[in-house]
Amino acid sequence: MKAVFAGILFLALLINGAQAATITSKAGAYNWNDPNAWVGGKVPGATDDVVIAANAIITIITNVSCNSLTLNGSKTTASQLIIAGTNILDVNQDVTINDGNPRTILAVGNGTLLVGRDLTIRGNNLQAELTIRLGTVDVVRNLNLPNVTDQQFITGDPNYPNQSTFTVGGSVGSKGTIKDVDINGYKTGDYFRSKNTGNWNVAGTWQASHDNVKWFNATVAPPQDARRITVVFPHVVTHQASVIHDNEIVVNGVLDCGVHIMTGAGSFSLNAGATIRTKDPNGIVLTGASGSIQHNGSRTYSPDANYTYNGTV
Repeated sequence: MKAVFAGILFLALLINGAQAATITSKAGAYNWNDPNAWVGGKVPGATDDVVIAANAIITIITNVSCNSLTLNGSKTTASQLIIAGTNILDVNQDVTINDGNPRTILAVGNGTLLVGRDLTIRGNNLQAELTIRLGTVDVVRNLNLPNVTDQQFITGDPNYPNQSTFTVGGSVGSKGTIKDVDINGYKTGDYFRSKNTGNWNVAGTWQASHDNVKWFNATVAPPQDARRITVVFPHVVTHQASVIHDNEIVVNGVLDCGVHIMTGAGSFSLNAGATIRTKDPNGIVLTGASGSIQHNGSRTYSPDANYTYNGTV
C-alpha cells in the first residue's frame, strides 16, 4: 500500500514539475494572453518563469500571474511590458528588468505589480526603467538598483507626482534615479507600529502599513492623522517632544513620556504588561488637560500595566 501511495505521489510531482516551464516571448507586439506571443504557443501560468525577449512589446489586458519575470534588452533593442488599465501582474518570486537600447521598460501605469521576492532594475551601459502613474507596486523583499545611477530609473507621472503607492518590505537601493515616486511614502490614515527601541519622532523607530497587513519601513515618524500607532512589546519608545495625535494610540511595550505630553482628538490605551514612564508631576489622569496623557478621546489604563514616575517631587 505504501509503495502504491509513493508511486502516486511521485507521478503527481512529476506532472506538476512538467507543468512549470521557462516561457519566452517572441519579438513583436502582442497581448500577454495571446498564444502567438510565446515561443511554443503556451500562455504563461502561475508556476512559469517568464522572459520578455529583446524587441518584444507585451501588453497585459487582464489579471495574470507567473513564478518569476525577466525583461531583456540588447545593444540594439529593448523590451517593454505594459500593464494596461487597472490590471494586476502577480509575480511569485523575483522581477528583473535588464537594460536595453534605448531603454527596457516595465510600465505599471494605473495597474498593480506584486513582487513576491526582489525587484531588480539593472542599468549598466544601457538603460532600464519602471514607470508608474497612479498604480501600485508592492515588493516583499528588496528593491535592487545595483549599477549606474543615470542608467536605471523609477519614474512617476509628473502630472501626478508621488500619487502612486510603492512599498518595499526590505532594503531600497541607492544608485537609481527615482523621480515623482515616493517609495514607502506616507498615505493619510496609515498604520504605524514600532520596529525597535527608539525615539518617537524618528522614522527609523517605526514600520508603516496602508492596510494593517503588509508592513514596510516608515519614511516619516507617525503624523497627527495616522490611523493607529502601536508601541510593540518589548520596545521602549521615548518622546523627545510633545505629540499631537487624532486617532488611536495603543501601548503594549514601554512608552517613556519624560516631561512631554500627548494630546489631540484621539484615544489612548495602555494594555496589560505595558509600561508608561513620566516626569510630569501630575502623572496620568483619566480626563482633563493635565498629566502626560491629555487626549480628548477615551483613555484606558490597565490595572496590570506598569507605572513609573521618574521625575522630582
